[in-house]
Amino acid sequence: MNLNKNYLRQNLNSSNKKLNEQIMILKLIAKSNTPLTIPEISEKLLLSVPTITSSVSDLIEDRWVITGGKKKTSQGRKPTMYKVNSSAFYIVGVKIGFKELVVIYTDINMKLIEQKRLKNFKLNDNEQCLNQIVNFIKSTLQENKLDNKNVLGIGIGMTGRVNKFSGGSNSFFKFAGPSLEDFFSEKLNIEVFLENDTRVAGITEKEYGVSKKSPNCLFVNIDEGLGMSIIINNQVVTGTNGYAGEYGHMKFGKKKRTCICGKVGCLGTEVSGFALKLDLEEKLKEGIQSNHFKEGDKPEYEDIVLAATKGDFLAIEIIQKQGEILGKSLGDIVNLISPDEIVIGGKVKDSGNIFLDSVKMGLNSSVLPDVFETNKVYLSNIKDETRLAGLSCLVLKEYNLY
Repeated sequence: MNLNKNYLRQNLNSSNKKLNEQIMILKLIAKSNTPLTIPEISEKLLLSVPTITSSVSDLIEDRWVITGGKKKTSQGRKPTMYKVNSSAFYIVGVKIGFKELVVIYTDINMKLIEQKRLKNFKLNDNEQCLNQIVNFIKSTLQENKLDNKNVLGIGIGMTGRVNKFSGGSNSFFKFAGPSLEDFFSEKLNIEVFLENDTRVAGITEKEYGVSKKSPNCLFVNIDEGLGMSIIINNQVVTGTNGYAGEYGHMKFGKKKRTCICGKVGCLGTEVSGFALKLDLEEKLKEGIQSNHFKEGDKPEYEDIVLAATKGDFLAIEIIQKQGEILGKSLGDIVNLISPDEIVIGGKVKDSGNIFLDSVKMGLNSSVLPDVFETNKVYLSNIKDETRLAGLSCLVLKEYNLY
């Protein structure tokens, strides 16, 4: 029986010893940072060299594994090394944000091959928007000749509350059924794995970012909303119902603004791209001057950040205020779980130390002494291309290849 992608998600089946051995070998090679020789595989799996040789030969025939050159040795014949065939299957990733719809596809090694972005997209909780998303994904698949035969799976990172276990969204498209994941899988005819976009970003940070060597860290994502990815012992915390990390709904807000969840006083109404725009509009109405904006303007989140980098005093003031509020609220979480590092992502990171120094100041005022060093707060250094490629991690984790 040839190895196929469906077997990779199953538990090892003792009734098919040969297949089990192939799965064990493939997963070992996939998770290795460097190509492996047959003796190395034999040593790690405690299987005989002839058994490994036979299984590797089958994996090569099925295009899962290819040779990766010769291992350098001081004497004797140089043994052949083996690695995963990166083009055996492709992985599709989809980012659904408030104002962002992007479809990408990568090889198994998460190397980005292509991305396509829908212009002027706006996320709305209605059937028309859902159909727009489905049709955009379908057209991208068709244009690149991607289907169930050559795609391992589709990983979707979506804004809002996503239940990792049910595959449903509690924020959008509940009319599509209890599992949005199943809805997309049926419409696209490829298995879909749905996750909150901030938790996906946390996985990507852990793989590629400044916190890759830290087993316990917090990733704060400041987009139109506010979210957090909590990483403990190198694992993203999902919680019992899959909603862990809804940081923006902590009751820390002092301005009594109504949140998208319907409640008042959520932190996300004071620290987010949405809040930044409201802050600017309120200040302009009060008659406070800006070099870049006037009363009645409706700038985007990134416009305010850009203005701050160009020296606009009002933009700087409201960004610094948000940073201080964020830092004070982070103190409670730091005191509770004592992370190694905190990484902040989102467009606000482009303001650099204007924002970061304010976060550190707020955090320093609320964190317990000796619990956390504020110099371990960083702005994400991950580029947009890498952030999108990280969507592949969703699929690879499901197949235990990551």
